[in-house]
Amino acid sequence: QAGPPPVEPPPRDFAVELDKAEDAELGVEIGDCDGRVVISACGGGIVGAWNDQHPVDMQVVPGDEIVEANGVSVNTQGLAELYMGLAVGQRLTLRLRRSERQHLNLVMSRLMSEWVPLPPAGPEGAPGVGALATAAVFPDCGYIGPGETVRVRVTLRALRESDISSHLTVEFPVGPRMNEAAASLVRVALRASVRSPCTELRGSSFLDYGVVRAHARHTVAMRINNPSDIPLLARISGHDECEGAGPAVFPVESHQDVVDAFLSSARSGSSSTSTVLRMRGSAPKASGAPWVRAASACIDRSGRAPPGASATGEAANTLADSVSLLSDPDCLIVWPGRTAEVMVTLRAGSVGKFRALLRVEGFDSSRAQFIETFAEVQLPSLRMSTQLVRFPVTYTKVASAPFEVELRNDSDMAADFKWQLPDPMASALEVSLTPTEGEVSARGTRVVQVVAKPLAQLGQVQSDIPLLIGEVLQPLGLRISAQVYGCEVDYAVAPAGELPPEIVHQPRDIAGNSAVSHIVTAGRAPKSAPVVDFGVVELQKSKSVQLVLYNRSGIATPWALSVDKNPACEPPSPTRTGDLDSTSRSLSKFESTSRVPSKLEAPSRGKSLDNSVATISFHSEPQPAGQGRQLASDAAAAKKNESSMSSLGGRTNGVGGQRAGSKFDPKARSRSKLTGKRKRFLLDDKHERQAFRSSIGAEFAQQKEERAQGAVALQHGRGWAVKVEPASDWLQPFGRTVVTLTCFSDLPGLMEDELVLTVGELEAHAQGQDFRIPLRLVSKGNPLFLPDQQVGLSKECDPPQLVCGTIVPAEKSVTRSIKVSNSSAAKVMLAWDVYGKAQLTHRAENRQYVNLAVCGSLPEVASTAAAEGGDGEEGPTPEGAQAAGEAEDSGDSDEEMPFRFHMWADKPPAVADPFALPLTGDLPLRIEPKTAILQPHGSASFTVTMLASKATVTAANHYQYKLVGKGRFTEDRQAMLAAANGESRKESFVSEAPSVAMKGDEVRGLPNLRIEELDEDDSDAEPAAASPEQTREITPSPDASQGAGSGGDQPPALAEEPEKDVISTLIIDCIGDVVIPRLTVDKKDEPTADDYGYFDPKEAELDGTDPSKPLKCPMFKFVHSAVPHPTGTRLQA
Repeated sequence: QAGPPPVEPPPRDFAVELDKAEDAELGVEIGDCDGRVVISACGGGIVGAWNDQHPVDMQVVPGDEIVEANGVSVNTQGLAELYMGLAVGQRLTLRLRRSERQHLNLVMSRLMSEWVPLPPAGPEGAPGVGALATAAVFPDCGYIGPGETVRVRVTLRALRESDISSHLTVEFPVGPRMNEAAASLVRVALRASVRSPCTELRGSSFLDYGVVRAHARHTVAMRINNPSDIPLLARISGHDECEGAGPAVFPVESHQDVVDAFLSSARSGSSSTSTVLRMRGSAPKASGAPWVRAASACIDRSGRAPPGASATGEAANTLADSVSLLSDPDCLIVWPGRTAEVMVTLRAGSVGKFRALLRVEGFDSSRAQFIETFAEVQLPSLRMSTQLVRFPVTYTKVASAPFEVELRNDSDMAADFKWQLPDPMASALEVSLTPTEGEVSARGTRVVQVVAKPLAQLGQVQSDIPLLIGEVLQPLGLRISAQVYGCEVDYAVAPAGELPPEIVHQPRDIAGNSAVSHIVTAGRAPKSAPVVDFGVVELQKSKSVQLVLYNRSGIATPWALSVDKNPACEPPSPTRTGDLDSTSRSLSKFESTSRVPSKLEAPSRGKSLDNSVATISFHSEPQPAGQGRQLASDAAAAKKNESSMSSLGGRTNGVGGQRAGSKFDPKARSRSKLTGKRKRFLLDDKHERQAFRSSIGAEFAQQKEERAQGAVALQHGRGWAVKVEPASDWLQPFGRTVVTLTCFSDLPGLMEDELVLTVGELEAHAQGQDFRIPLRLVSKGNPLFLPDQQVGLSKECDPPQLVCGTIVPAEKSVTRSIKVSNSSAAKVMLAWDVYGKAQLTHRAENRQYVNLAVCGSLPEVASTAAAEGGDGEEGPTPEGAQAAGEAEDSGDSDEEMPFRFHMWADKPPAVADPFALPLTGDLPLRIEPKTAILQPHGSASFTVTMLASKATVTAANHYQYKLVGKGRFTEDRQAMLAAANGESRKESFVSEAPSVAMKGDEVRGLPNLRIEELDEDDSDAEPAAASPEQTREITPSPDASQGAGSGGDQPPALAEEPEKDVISTLIIDCIGDVVIPRLTVDKKDEPTADDYGYFDPKEAELDGTDPSKPLKCPMFKFVHSAVPHPTGTRLQA
């Protein structure tokens, strides 16, 4: 470690005490130097006498600063007081300040001029040669007056350290007038012990390196002080280097060389405190190249040569391995009174305690100082709390929970560490350690957090991470193992309004399969998986089911859910769910905010008209009725006016916010009154959004909302639609998402569809596959209906009754108009048939009311359930839905069978009607048009005409007929569905039942028998002749007939159910009468009816009536021929 730079020593202060006699001169000149009182010149006087009697460091020289005089601080402003004190005082005490540079210059001048010369060197026998020292006497001669004292200065300069014992002889010579000496000789003994300058070690008497790293260099600073006034040459070396080698070797020969080197450095203006001297020749140096020490498994940076190095070249000039202490510099001259720093470097060796001596020796000195050095040599030693980190559950591309590993330092020195992270692609495991590098304090610990992030789903993965400790080559190893799981998603189906079932959110390998949910894979859901079954839903109503998605992993994944064939139509603009009125409200808001104001909305008086169009601000929230709505431009101007007045600091008078000094505004007072009262709000739509208090009103509102939702969802015209909310979202780790599936239907039948679920993080789904969940819905109801409030039509009866009334033969006919509406989004063709009462009530012995036969499965149902990529434009027929419902109720699992037992009603037989038209034999009731196409959500009107074919005596609803309307899809339905689906392919809705061969010999040759013809003893093996109708029903297809052999191996073709394309049926009972007209008049008084009385009693006398009795009114009773006469005529009237 390098020591601090040399610091200039502080100035030296010393005191001078002068005794001033009368009229004695001080002997100095004082001047001003940057505000300081400085002695500019000195000589003679009392100051000169002081200098003669004191050493150099106490003498007054030019450049010294006068700090105090007799205890009073002196500055340039107090020179007058200083002069006054110098003139008056008899004793003067001055405190002078001298800089270190001035002191150094004074020492230099003394060394150059005042030092006596050393003994000369020359041949033996010459004067002074071989002397140890030179003594100089000043003054060497003079005159001593009577009673006087003379001071003589003796200067001794020795050549080397020695003990000198000599004497000085003082002679008193005879004067020119005297023949003898004035006094005898005086011998003055001169003794001196000459020693070289001795160094002082400041700071400590030993060097403590503390805990250091082995096989490295460590440096500390040592301070050497020179307390003398002459330069000091010192040599620093290790005690092991000088042991047995004798005194130290210096690069100089005499003290004069030392002085000359000092003077040379001082004259150059250097600010240093020492002069470095280099040894002669090439001194050994430490090797700088580091090398690996195998024994300690670390890098050796101590400068020692590796084993087996060559002894030639640079290796021959390197220091020996035994040298442990190096000083820089190893030889230096410390200037007088200065302190120098020497950097002592320890070349640490093996681990252990180090103790050695450092030798400091002066030039030409027989004594040396020894400094003891201490060090604790160690290597960093770290250990981990564990070397195996195992993550039992991790997820692909998801960071695991942090695991803490503790690093413990068992040494007394700080240990640097660094994790060497491997390439994550090699092990498919990305490991993050925090911190990745740092330092563990001595005997301390540090926690490292380990986070694993698998990059692929590979099951068990592991990664080895080395830990580098400083420059220790043997790293520690940390193995990280992780069990990787991928994204796992389950689903469950729950009824609407119920709480979703709970599962354990853990991988299946740990928690196992759940009993309430099923795994989401790729492809079609297996039969054991739950299906979305809405059950039976009435037309024009909706039903909801919850599809719950569970994330059993810690991977957040996006998902998307859609309906394959019958998705709900979404509105083009985002509206409030289940509220179609919000669309109209948004439109009205847009119109109100963008309309141009009329002439009545001109700007107020005092405002200038501009070309900009004023807009009206619209807010859906209630507003105060007193203020009304304000133009946006006026509001902005008012706001700007308020801000400008507030910035001007205008004062208001408190009346309506009016500014003081402005014109009075009566409207402002009215506004101020409004602010203190309760605000009245304008009408809003709150009454439209509030709930009904009665259950009937709430049910009506719910039905209205369901119809509105269904009208939007069923715009494609398929007849069925399923709405998914939400259709896509993020499934959070270990989270759950509830998806609401709402079905709508305006056509009866069975709908089988599929929910297409795509989970982004599933591997198969990322490659383009999906998961399909079966979707099932049976809708019941009639898409055609009879609107209310039709003349003559009573919907309270079942079936509805159309009353044609009673007519006479002369009227010939009566007409009634009925209206039929279509509630579906598909075009329906309605065809009417008329049946008489005689046909319906005919009970012949051979009449067959129903047919029961083995028919093929509906192609629509089969294709919907089994086709992978079916178009799904058509839904199944009501008969198919009924069969599917029966199979579902019975629990049969024969959906995959190609045939079913079907039963249907037979048409009524042709029976003569008693009221048939005489000429044509047609029924007297007809409807026009007989066939009509009802547009989606449209209606059609039909005219029912009853003809007067035969008359009856009484009106007892003798004319009774049934109108049976059968609705079918139009021929262009496939094209409409293809356009809705974006397809160009067109297929027929109804296809012939395929001829499917039965498996097994049990059904081979099965005859068609009538039910009423079977007896208890009849067997299926009995032959029976088929009727013509049965033969028509089971006519084999061409393929079947061609494949039939003579042996009867090929079974007959399956029966075909008639009218499979009928989707709606309407039945209306029409009643009426045609009677012979007969009129009976009965004129009698009615006792229960009073006539108006007479105003004048005299008129009663003229009439011959008693005015006291009530006046009865004669009644004329017209009795129709249909009423029995005359029995009960009066009571009926």
